[in-house]
Amino acid sequence: MSSKRRLLVFLMFVAMAAAVAVVARLIGRCAPRSVPSSGTPSRLSILNGCRDTVWIESAANAGVTTMLPTLVEIAPSKNYQYDVSAKGWAGRFWPKTGCDANGYNCTTGDSVNPCGSGSDAGPCEPPADTKVEFYFAPDGGVARSYYDISLVDGFSLPFWIRPSTHDKTCVDTFCALPLVSCPTDEKYGTTDLGSLAVVSGGRTVQCLSPCKRWNYPAPVGMGNPETTAPGPALCCPSPVTPEACNAAEGVRTTKYAKLVHETCRSAYAYSYDDAAGSHDCPSTTRFEVVLCAEIAAR
Repeated sequence: MSSKRRLLVFLMFVAMAAAVAVVARLIGRCAPRSVPSSGTPSRLSILNGCRDTVWIESAANAGVTTMLPTLVEIAPSKNYQYDVSAKGWAGRFWPKTGCDANGYNCTTGDSVNPCGSGSDAGPCEPPADTKVEFYFAPDGGVARSYYDISLVDGFSLPFWIRPSTHDKTCVDTFCALPLVSCPTDEKYGTTDLGSLAVVSGGRTVQCLSPCKRWNYPAPVGMGNPETTAPGPALCCPSPVTPEACNAAEGVRTTKYAKLVHETCRSAYAYSYDDAAGSHDCPSTTRFEVVLCAEIAAR
């Protein structure tokens, strides 16, 4: 090969290499960057499968350290990973809807002080929200973690709890009760409890349990003490025993309890409804909670 031809081949090679380098740099700018691993998955995440933004409020059980933040905004199709201590934690979570930019002055869910902010702040709303409750055992220990969907106070949005592992008692639990199914003519014995619906803006936004209808202040509830009959049967306050609460003639005879047991067989309909609602998993289990799961699955 002549020296001129060798020089031409060399120059062509250099030009091609430069072109490849330029293309590579352009691709590098446009390509998505790899996302670093977040390490150990969160022990609890909540996914918003609803069409609208939902705020989730949490409250620790008595004697348990508060898990911050207690109020979280979750946009549609987004989730939030909670920083649950490896040492364990116990408490409950519930949804708030129709809220302002700070998560207050809501249509539903403003049931714990402070119940609003600014000039629009109003009284607390009834706690008739579907709740999810967790007792996280120390991570990796022999004790098991407990969880449930609770309709003891009432129901609002659908929930689905999905554990990362499964065994006989470690199972998915799901509850999606349409608000139109809320009893409007509830009775217990000879006591007429009337409608359990919580109405706002001309539409039902929550459904009270019979206990909350009996003991919550008027005008939403009837404002009676739990200790005044039929309060002990509906609410099962101390010293009512679990056996008495689950008696055949007790709260389980209400339309509300029957509705929950027929539609949400793995959820709590009333206090001490452990046979239906209580579930437990190994302490290493991770949980995903899905709001409006029937919408998210579409």
